Amino acid sequence: MKETGIPLTTRSTVETDTDRRCRVERLVLADKSTPLITDEYCNSEMKDRGGLVFFVFLFQGIGVMLPWHLFMTSKSYFTEYKMAKAGNADYRLNFLSYIGIASQVPNMLWNGVNLFCQRNSRSGSTTRIVVSLLVLVSLFVMTTIFAVVDSYEWPDIFFAVTIMTVVSVNAMSGICINSIHGLAAMFPKHYVNAIMTGANISGLVTSLLLLVTKFSDTDRSSAIYFFIAATVVLLVGLNTILALPFSRYFRFVVSESPKANSFGQRESLPYAKTFKKIWIQLVDVWAHRFITMCVYPAMIADVRRSDENFFVPDLFFKEYLYEDVMCFMLSNLMAVIGNLCCYLFHKPSTKYTIIPLVLRAMGIVLLVLCNYRPDTRSFPVLIKSDWPFMIVVIVMGLTNGYYSGLTMMYAKIAAGSDARMQRTAGMMAGFIQSIGVFMGHQFTLLINYFVENLAIP
Repeated sequence: MKETGIPLTTRSTVETDTDRRCRVERLVLADKSTPLITDEYCNSEMKDRGGLVFFVFLFQGIGVMLPWHLFMTSKSYFTEYKMAKAGNADYRLNFLSYIGIASQVPNMLWNGVNLFCQRNSRSGSTTRIVVSLLVLVSLFVMTTIFAVVDSYEWPDIFFAVTIMTVVSVNAMSGICINSIHGLAAMFPKHYVNAIMTGANISGLVTSLLLLVTKFSDTDRSSAIYFFIAATVVLLVGLNTILALPFSRYFRFVVSESPKANSFGQRESLPYAKTFKKIWIQLVDVWAHRFITMCVYPAMIADVRRSDENFFVPDLFFKEYLYEDVMCFMLSNLMAVIGNLCCYLFHKPSTKYTIIPLVLRAMGIVLLVLCNYRPDTRSFPVLIKSDWPFMIVVIVMGLTNGYYSGLTMMYAKIAAGSDARMQRTAGMMAGFIQSIGVFMGHQFTLLINYFVENLAIP
């Protein structure tokens, strides 16, 4: 067996055959029992055997995004059951608006806090993920308990507790997902896409749960099933992230002693240098997420049937196909399919990605022309068939999934081969993505104002 003679605790300054074969810069390994890195070791151990690390990132995407999906799809539980006694109270009538603000603002802010409160420490990211998941599990256990407790007589207090819970959940989610993006960016590009695949699968799983719980007796039972499912998924996610250090491949890529400057302090991450290299890709990330959040779920959820000859009966279109299947199931299914396409090809190149992203804005225009918000709109309905609406949902779902992965991978690639810049790029892209989500949801309010106040004779 040929040995390269490179100690594990040093870093090679001369490129060898082993360096090129491993295709990594770092030669520090947590397992100190092996004195030398050999060709055989590089060929066998430096692989993600069984795809363990890949599937951990995939599952983290599912787990971290599931809480948001569950709160957004449990409206009837909160408004028709828990807060029914509140009557026409503003917080009950505009519950989703309050939930949206309580979700997006802390998620965006804590994404930013996690990005800029960093040092060049790999272990710090894993620790933040574990702590965040522990808090999320605790919050969902508490939410499940509140679903069992009879709070009918105090809806105001229950609403306040719910808002505080949503704020805390999304703050922890912001820290967790930002750390995961930074960690995954140090691995090959399809590991970054694994997180986005998991996020889209999370929406699909929520849609399936929503359909299944329709057969339960009450909104309370549905909500309990939802929250228990979220708790279980988060617990599995916590265990998978704790299992990562057992992977030699993970330790090889991630384990490196933090560098120290001349004053003995750890170096800050290269924010300015990284931003200069990837700012175009960050614009792509923002544009994709902004347009997607304008359309889903707010606009799609407010389109009503306009064609009496549509092939689905009116009852099912409004109550099941539309709200549960058309808005959630179909959109998320197409997003998963689109995301899987990222593993097969990457087109267009990063130079031209902004073109199809801007063209996606046509989906907003087409939805406005459909039977969107018919009860309050002044702008005339120009598309009086439900087929174009379904096509728009399919196209926007496919492109959402495809470009959610492509834009994040391009940001990682543009950062180059430096591990610190890759990690910074991953967290920057995650932060910009949260800004796009927030701005997209707020822009929907402007679209609604336009539809409701602009009348054409």
